[in-house]
Amino acid sequence: MKNTNSIFLSLTTKCNIRCGKCWRFDVFGNGKDISNKVLNKFMELFSDYKGKVIIGSGENLVSKSIEEYINWSVKNQIKTTILTNGLIFDKFIDKPNFFDKSITWGLTMDGFINDEIKKLQIGMDVERVKQNIITIKNKYPTASFYLNITHTKNNLDSTLDFINFAHKINIDQVYITQLKLFEGLDDSITKDQVNDIESSRFLKVMNDAEILAKQLNIKFFAPLKSQQRDCFNNITTLSPIIHGNGNIIFCYGRDGKAIGNILTDEEAWRKHLNYLLQSDIKREEWCSKCDITECSDRGYYYIPGQKK
Repeated sequence: MKNTNSIFLSLTTKCNIRCGKCWRFDVFGNGKDISNKVLNKFMELFSDYKGKVIIGSGENLVSKSIEEYINWSVKNQIKTTILTNGLIFDKFIDKPNFFDKSITWGLTMDGFINDEIKKLQIGMDVERVKQNIITIKNKYPTASFYLNITHTKNNLDSTLDFINFAHKINIDQVYITQLKLFEGLDDSITKDQVNDIESSRFLKVMNDAEILAKQLNIKFFAPLKSQQRDCFNNITTLSPIIHGNGNIIFCYGRDGKAIGNILTDEEAWRKHLNYLLQSDIKREEWCSKCDITECSDRGYYYIPGQKK
């Protein structure tokens, strides 16, 4: 795993809000934090890691281990991206390690104003989140952030507001997530709605957003089309996953298949990679069970490419 460009680590599956589009509550319930043994083992193995650690799964600011991880990351200058909804950032504003140059915060927003998320997110306060980020960027001007917007019909017309907000507070990256394109909700909720990705309204907003981002020198990532994936074209781009119980997952597409545990076999990922590299047949057999399909029968893309 040390030869990879990135590793995904789950510090917690807990979350402090409930989103209509999220399946994690049904899977994890109230969630759990990473075990101390697993975190200590991870920090022991990766204290000289040259790639990037991506911290995701639940809401990381509620993890009991978040400060311990960040202090370790800063001490060893491990490049880390931490995903968050930003709701309780105000509890950590006086902790400078949280905003060290080694840490990048990926802030996910499902609306620019509270009215846009009132039927989507329970427990969220968008205005509190925005004020938190403004305060942090004022106190720590070099703190690294990017905004991630999950498009829904409710927030589509606020796309330019997100970009202007990012520019105003000196954030230079904005990502658009098309979770099951355009609706941003689970099929069970949107089963009677159609995919409007080709609608003139949507295309105009995205075109205007791209123009504005260029004018403001914002790096704008808007995945609109799926692309062919060749996961083994460059093996350093493969990204192992380590769950809170120590289970090692080879790749995102087989998230339900543990190939080992970091506490008992730290080389499990490399062994599995070597196994798959033995032949095209072995790789095809593994990849044929990938959970990520190009698109669903309703046209929703699950593996979008990038439009820069």
